[in-house]
Amino acid sequence: WIALGDSFSAGLGAGNDNRDSGHYMQRNKAYVPHIDADLHMPDHNNKAGRRNFDFYSCTGDTLSDMLEKRPNPINQIKEHDFATLSIGGNGVLFGPVVKSCIYGAESSYENRKKEGLEIMYSYDFWKRYTNVLKKMHKKLNNKFTLDDHTIIYQTSYIQFFDNWTN
Repeated sequence: WIALGDSFSAGLGAGNDNRDSGHYMQRNKAYVPHIDADLHMPDHNNKAGRRNFDFYSCTGDTLSDMLEKRPNPINQIKEHDFATLSIGGNGVLFGPVVKSCIYGAESSYENRKKEGLEIMYSYDFWKRYTNVLKKMHKKLNNKFTLDDHTIIYQTSYIQFFDNWTN
């Protein structure tokens, strides 16, 4: 299986540097290594056990990086049964929103949050996100069909700020 995505997947701040992660800035306590360590995680034939794992999540990656960066993360999909994907936070200003919430004035936070929401609900963002998913499906389905249990686990950030937490 393969893990693709941004810092949410790479685990920025979660544990120690993952050996050999280089500029990807992956951490050993990210959720991805926890999934890989679970010997009960079944493969596409519903058999539990060790499986091959490729960790290509990269702190700072954006949707554009998934589509245009060299080497292209999506092109790393080869003989994988399933993939995890966490991408989009950097494109909708997740870091700047949190930073302005913690360090900035309330007006600064509200402006950043509004800007991030406008990006998130824009046609351009949706189009790039959809292109990432389509390219992943195409790469995964070169080996399997969806009927053969080819799976993309699409993860996302939790909703930090809503009517309950304000």
